[in-house]
Amino acid sequence: MPPSLADQFSKINELIATANTAELRHAVFERIEGLIRQGIPLPVLAQNLNLPMETIGRGVGVTRVEIADVLRNRFPPLKETPPPTSAPDPTPAPVSLPEVFFSVLPGVAVPPDLSEVRILSGSGEGIKPPCIFPRTKLAIETLRSLDIEPSDTAQCTCLSGTNMPNMMRGAESYHAIAVHTFEKIILVCDEEGNPTYVIHRAGPVERYAAMRKSQLNAALLHNSPMSIV
Repeated sequence: MPPSLADQFSKINELIATANTAELRHAVFERIEGLIRQGIPLPVLAQNLNLPMETIGRGVGVTRVEIADVLRNRFPPLKETPPPTSAPDPTPAPVSLPEVFFSVLPGVAVPPDLSEVRILSGSGEGIKPPCIFPRTKLAIETLRSLDIEPSDTAQCTCLSGTNMPNMMRGAESYHAIAVHTFEKIILVCDEEGNPTYVIHRAGPVERYAAMRKSQLNAALLHNSPMSIV
């Protein structure tokens, strides 16, 4: 039997109180993302996590960025790593997933063309699931290497979408990252077969997130300030 919602909130609160490592903090954000995918409204989520946010109960929308900021203040100090007693391992440590919340658009980000809509029939037996690549994480880490913090709304706007059940694109939505400093927008999806688009001298991020791939590709062919990766 899956854990109840109350049990899930209790476990997250326990994790928050003991999250003194990057791995534990990442586990907190992963569980919160799981609740958001279940459809839990952000104000309800914030209240059950006992987050002291001024916006709760005052009719003002709670954002993921606010929740992330308050959570970081609630985490205990990071545990100090003792200095190595031997030669360091030449194998690089895996990069932890970035702590960035994407505001969810009411519809699909980069809506599918007709060729991407599938017919829901049959068991699906024998169909190989698509590969997932950490493109969004790599994009975020690349921005951070350029001293740009995607979780800072003054520097970036991060949006995501909600895929439809009849889409060939599975659970992985396109993410839109607007980098205000460079006036660029990155449209990236972690599922194979979905190219990454970079729009230069970009306008409102919502405009490009609402464009279909065919529209983006047509703009690319007509010498729009855009590139594809």
